[in-house]
Amino acid sequence: DEQPMTETISANGELHFDPTRVAHLATKVPGTVAAVFKIVGDEVKTGEILALVDAAQVGQLKSQLVQNIVQFRLRKNTFERLDSIGDTGVLPAKNLTEAKSTLQEAEVALVGTRQALVNLGFEPPDEFVVGEPQVLSDQLRFLGIPSSVVASLPAGTKTANLLPVIAPFDGIVTASEAVIGTVADPTKTLFTFSDPHRIWLLLNVRQEDAKHVRIGQPVRFRSDDGEQNATGHVSWISPAIDPLVRTLKVRIEIENPDKHFRDNTYGQGQIILREEPKAVVVPREVVQSTSTAQYVFVRDKHWFDKDSPKYFHVRQVRVGGRNNGQVELLAGVLPGEVVAVKGSNVLLAHLLRGNLGAGCVDD
Repeated sequence: DEQPMTETISANGELHFDPTRVAHLATKVPGTVAAVFKIVGDEVKTGEILALVDAAQVGQLKSQLVQNIVQFRLRKNTFERLDSIGDTGVLPAKNLTEAKSTLQEAEVALVGTRQALVNLGFEPPDEFVVGEPQVLSDQLRFLGIPSSVVASLPAGTKTANLLPVIAPFDGIVTASEAVIGTVADPTKTLFTFSDPHRIWLLLNVRQEDAKHVRIGQPVRFRSDDGEQNATGHVSWISPAIDPLVRTLKVRIEIENPDKHFRDNTYGQGQIILREEPKAVVVPREVVQSTSTAQYVFVRDKHWFDKDSPKYFHVRQVRVGGRNNGQVELLAGVLPGEVVAVKGSNVLLAHLLRGNLGAGCVDD
């Protein structure tokens, strides 16, 4: 018979969120959780604030930045005033050199403090409004926090120490340890945050099948509960066999725009090696095997001729894919030839006992 046949490798596997799109968020400096805006299951956009941490180091850096700005402006004014009279000969050159040196020191201190705030995730403005130190402090007090968020805070939490914990990309909160009033530490995760739109399928291919796997091969996956089906292509093959379970890790990247697939889903994968639209197939029980070869028994073409002997010819065959109880025959049998189904195991027993006459066995 001729019918479509797909040759595949079967492998157990599991679905996981793309680990390059999973973030474990913590505060960058020690502090106390002052406010929490997102909980497990909430969807967030890039740049949204998940929580605020009250960190004394943040307030200290802002205060230091104000001092650095004031010192820089003062020394800049002093240098410009001295420089304007430097050519008159009234001012010793040493004084101008000293003023320039102190200006440079003030600039270095300003740049260093500004960079320390940048390292914490803040974006201090390049230019500050000229004014008294209090005006500068007010500019920096809620740096990086939208006014709408500030307005929602209790009065006692509106300090200059607030450090926002920000979503790095669109996604969903999958775990949270953030509770108001608890200690926040850089070594402890406050939020686990994932992008559910990208999924990895990891298949565990048996060592004996590893030689058949290639980049780009199509893959079908079905979850153990039968509710989820995914398709993709092999995108990565591990360079090593797992020494404990003797399997090869194979990765398939799957788009998940409707978030249908879930993390840690287990199931069965099929790596498609070859698809043949018109394969010569027979029922699986037709093919009989020995330790060295595989055989089928083909009915003699003169079977229905009058007084013709009833013979089955033994044929050594090469098999291909197996699917739904069918076996593909790649060589040894032609389309239209009739093969023995029932009793083919008996014919094989005759063959093995040497009861074979001229390549045929009697019916």
